Amino acid sequence: MKLNLKFNFIYIFFITLFFFLWDANLNNILIVGENYNKFTFNYLIVILFFPIFYTFINKKNFSIYNLFNGQKYIILFSLFVVLHFFLTNFINDQPIGNYEIINLLYLLLLSLIFSQYREFISDNFEKILILYLIIFIFFSFYESNNIFNAGQCNNKFFLISFIADNLKLNLSNSIYAENSHLAMMMVGVIFSSLYILINDNKNKIFFLFLLLIAILITLLNYSTTFFVAYFFCQIIFILFFYKKFISNFFLYTILFLILNSIIFFKDSNCFSKISDIKPKDIVEKKIDKKDTNLTTLIYQRSAVLTIDTLINHPFGWGNEGMDNATINLLKKPEYRQYIIGDRLIKGKYYDIYRLNLKDGLSNFFKIINEFGIFSLLILYFFIRYLLKLKKINSYNIFIIAIFITMCVRGAGYYNGGFIFCIFEFIYLSNLKK
Repeated sequence: MKLNLKFNFIYIFFITLFFFLWDANLNNILIVGENYNKFTFNYLIVILFFPIFYTFINKKNFSIYNLFNGQKYIILFSLFVVLHFFLTNFINDQPIGNYEIINLLYLLLLSLIFSQYREFISDNFEKILILYLIIFIFFSFYESNNIFNAGQCNNKFFLISFIADNLKLNLSNSIYAENSHLAMMMVGVIFSSLYILINDNKNKIFFLFLLLIAILITLLNYSTTFFVAYFFCQIIFILFFYKKFISNFFLYTILFLILNSIIFFKDSNCFSKISDIKPKDIVEKKIDKKDTNLTTLIYQRSAVLTIDTLINHPFGWGNEGMDNATINLLKKPEYRQYIIGDRLIKGKYYDIYRLNLKDGLSNFFKIINEFGIFSLLILYFFIRYLLKLKKINSYNIFIIAIFITMCVRGAGYYNGGFIFCIFEFIYLSNLKK
């Protein structure tokens, strides 16, 4: 599809909403009422389907292959997800809800939109970043009266005291409901923005200013996710791209990792989310709330659930079937309460019942539980993508960082552009247009 350049900003706007505003809705920005709680701005990307449909009709060439811009692997992947969903629900004897059908339709729309807009996104990614940073910073100031740095990582390092006492500002986590959600997006933004600033000789003073303010806001609303995700991204970039990046990129990113590490290890509350993980309990399928923070508890439950799925349901539970998998695990006596005579008996792990059924805090666990042994294909495509990248740009860096980050601490396939990462890994970029 040939995009009309007059509408470039409109395309950029909706793509920015999809990648970054998945945690924002009219209620938490304008405070307009409870009816808007379920609709977040990222869903507005479906509007980009209409230019595709209009062009498709006008060409009068009714071919699915052309509709998907010749992206046969994306077509096959989408069909696999749909077929796998129905087969696994049949095998596991699970009812199919309307919400799940809508989810599949949304997946098909996104696969179509990505196939047509991928090159546009890559070519205009710097503009997408700038628009996001402006929105992010504006709403951080706009909501500055809200409590900031409210997560478990609440280390009052010198910047927080200076900003609060001298500038009288409480810079909030902006459009995000949790500090970890903010971290999910900013890890990729920092890596890709640094790449732009280092590799582009043009004057980028305004871009640099926006990035520095955004980094400050992120540090003021710190989370374990920010350190862990940044660390893993740094390792992957060094392992696979140490010869492809100029040395300054690694110099600046490693210096920032050192600062990140100092803030992280200095805060015992922050570090406890990692130190509380007990591998032995996971192997023995123990999920005990005693002396364990909530985040770690859900991680351990997700790990136990993943082991259970691979043993008993190797083909997975189907797209968006994480909740079914979790409920199936929690039916076991040790995870539920039941009545014997006139007594209410609680299983010894009942306290973790129904905590975060949908994604289990990590897309890594979510993919394995929903697609079972087929999840190895995603790993294969990711490794192949890393090895085959010849020309790297800020968009590639962002995609890699988002994929790694959301495997560490995810929020589903359709938030933060995670599904676009998978499409990117199987995208055929050498097609003749």
